[in-house]
Amino acid sequence: MDKKMKFQKRGLRRKLIQLMIFAFIISGGLYYFLHTTVDRKLNNYFETSDYAEKTESKYAQKFQDYILKNNISTSDTGQITKWVRDQDVVHISIYKDSVLIYDSYYPDNDSIAENDVEAEYYGWQAYYPMKFADAQADVFLDGFYDYRIFNCATIAEILLSCLVFIGIVMLGIKRTVDYIGKLEQEVEILEGGQLDCPITLKGNDELSALAHGLDEMRKSFKLRVERDEKLAKANKELVTEMSHDLRTPLTTLLLYTQILKSRKYHGTEQMEDYINKIDEKANQIKNLSDNMFEFFLILREEEIELMAPQSFQDIFYDIMSEMVLSLQKRGFRVNQNIEFREVKVEVSIDYVLRIMNNIVSNIIKYADSREEIVISTMYEKEQVFLLFSNHKLKKIEKVESTGIGIRNIKGLMDKMEGSCEVAETGDLYRIKLQFKIVV
Repeated sequence: MDKKMKFQKRGLRRKLIQLMIFAFIISGGLYYFLHTTVDRKLNNYFETSDYAEKTESKYAQKFQDYILKNNISTSDTGQITKWVRDQDVVHISIYKDSVLIYDSYYPDNDSIAENDVEAEYYGWQAYYPMKFADAQADVFLDGFYDYRIFNCATIAEILLSCLVFIGIVMLGIKRTVDYIGKLEQEVEILEGGQLDCPITLKGNDELSALAHGLDEMRKSFKLRVERDEKLAKANKELVTEMSHDLRTPLTTLLLYTQILKSRKYHGTEQMEDYINKIDEKANQIKNLSDNMFEFFLILREEEIELMAPQSFQDIFYDIMSEMVLSLQKRGFRVNQNIEFREVKVEVSIDYVLRIMNNIVSNIIKYADSREEIVISTMYEKEQVFLLFSNHKLKKIEKVESTGIGIRNIKGLMDKMEGSCEVAETGDLYRIKLQFKIVV
């Protein structure tokens, strides 16, 4: 269980990392494709078009306008350098009478102007004659005129790749967000009291673990509500039935006591007969009240703590022996067909004793002592059964039964995760107790 929970805790993080790696690979591949394709097309465009020449000519005109506007001479290297730096993309060389007097690569190098070195002109280079404040000079401009376009293209490629990365991640997260939204809706339904609505279980991560916990809580709460409703219904039914069952012997008891009080009897023998009947009805009322209180106690008891698994024989051998002996002392013939196998069960000894006392009490009250009582065991793969069968009293001798004793037995068996089944065939009455075998 711990390993499973550890796996679940890592599940969502692992999925997110995998999603981001996948998105990074896709967006990285897209950037590489766009970058190589766009760069190739831009290079091809710049090589086959006159873009560089036109741009260079524009910069030359801008430089000439700057010279005329600010009345710059060939010796104003500071202002010339400032213009070059403001343009950011241009390198210029200025020649006066074929002598290099300024180079923007070395703007602070005074030796350039001092050394009268004739510059070598290259035919493939374009020189622009410009008018300075002090003289006429030739200007050579060189620049990476297309770098801004390449930069803009690169930025656009990066932005598009980032958008693709974010889009893939958002699409991947959308399922998780949708699942969270669905869980929120289902929790709101549960808050409304609709406990039959199950929580959706998807995946194997922290969210699914949370959903599983919510669903288990829903089931537990539903069982509690059903238990409370069952308790309220059972209480209502019991009060209704017991009020009738108590009223009958109580009315008879009051009638006999009234007869005794008014001395409306004939002789001592009849008086003693009435006293015996009063005693019988009083005991009947006591038994009914005891069973009723036990039934209420069983219903209200929370989950019980069962004893550690023990051998079926160790638990039931002495109990069954005492039960058989008690019945035999009361004149019942008991046919034992009990087989003890090496299996273990989890029970509450207190509950088992209460169940056996109820069964003995029922046999004594309602079983025909002239017929045989059969006690047997039966085994299945994961269950062991105790079976009791007897013949009911004939109608003339029949004692009225409230059935609350059987209810108590069923309630006690339910608490021990077992069951109690009752079957009647003619005058044959059977009780089957089922206990769960613990491996």
